[in-house]
Amino acid sequence: MVKKIKRTLKENLLNVPNTLTAMRVILSLVLIIMYLFKLPIITLLYVFIVAALTDFLDGFFARRLHQETLFGARFDILADRLLWVIFGLLLIFGYPSEAYYNLFDFLLIFSREILCGLFLVVYLVFLGKRNFIPYVRYTGKINTVIQGFVIPAMILSETYPIFGFYQPFIILCAFFGVFNSFYYIFDLEFYEKIKNKKFREYYNLFNPIAPAAYHNS
Repeated sequence: MVKKIKRTLKENLLNVPNTLTAMRVILSLVLIIMYLFKLPIITLLYVFIVAALTDFLDGFFARRLHQETLFGARFDILADRLLWVIFGLLLIFGYPSEAYYNLFDFLLIFSREILCGLFLVVYLVFLGKRNFIPYVRYTGKINTVIQGFVIPAMILSETYPIFGFYQPFIILCAFFGVFNSFYYIFDLEFYEKIKNKKFREYYNLFNPIAPAAYHNS
């Protein structure tokens, strides 16, 4: 019985969604190598866009092919944060002389990553909680889409003025970043403890849970 479980687990892990997620991790490391070789930021941007597309594709194929795994859900979260943090740090500290560089803008764009990252340090290190999968909510997906537009637009605007209208979207990133951070923290620590069904109904109404393979375990 144990061997059968292990074999099933192995079969579930070696699938299309997890392969795409692994590609995202590899491309994140490729970004660092490209920076060390002093390649222009526009070249890094192309690799980042390809890596970001795998975030959409792995979830799509996981649902379409019914290849959802608990490992895949956790791996996806790790790969996402790794990609955004690496690319963000490279933009902030790797190319500080570029005209589009603005530390305050980046703090707004990555407000979700900053706030959730600080919480996770407390959650994992100080509270010692490990076995969790956060809920995926629709505004979190919206936040990611806006980030995925703003960062390329910020870089491309130096060459193509048509992308110069990205500034208002930075404010949207900050709004959704703070909003999603609240839900992220509340979901992990308090959501399952809510006994009032009416409160849970209104709570989900403002930010519905998006389709996802796994949440908590």
